Amino acid sequence: MRMFLPIMASLLVSACADVPPSPAAQARIDREEAKLAKALAGKVPGKPVSCITLRNVDSMQVYGERTLIYRINSKLSYRNDPYGGCPGLTNSRTLITRTPTGQLCRGDIARVADLVAGFETGSCALGDFVPYRPG
Repeated sequence: MRMFLPIMASLLVSACADVPPSPAAQARIDREEAKLAKALAGKVPGKPVSCITLRNVDSMQVYGERTLIYRINSKLSYRNDPYGGCPGLTNSRTLITRTPTGQLCRGDIARVADLVAGFETGSCALGDFVPYRPG
C-alpha cells in the first residue's frame, strides 16, 4: 500500500501534464491563426479599452475558441481574447450576452448556444477590447 500511493501520485501528475494537440486539431488551430492574421493584416493594435458600445458593432467574427473580432467599420475593429478561451464557440454557434447598458465590457459573461439544437454549450468571460486600425 505504501508503494501504491507514490505510484498513483506520479500517475496523476503525469495525467495533468500538457498533451500536445492531435495533428488534425493542430491543423485546425493553424488555419484559424492564419485567418486571424489575414483579418488583422495591415492593422496595428492600440491601447486596450474595457468596453465597447454594442450598437456600433457591424459584425463579429470568431477565430477558433480563443479570439473574437468585433468590426466597427473598415478602419476600426476590436480584438477580444476571452479569459481561458470560449469553449465550444464556432461560427456555427451563437454568442449570447446581456447588455443592459448597451455595452460589452471586460468581465461580461457570454454564453455559447447552438440555436439549431436548442441548448447552451458553454460560457466565457470577455477580456479587454484591443482596437486595431490601419497602420
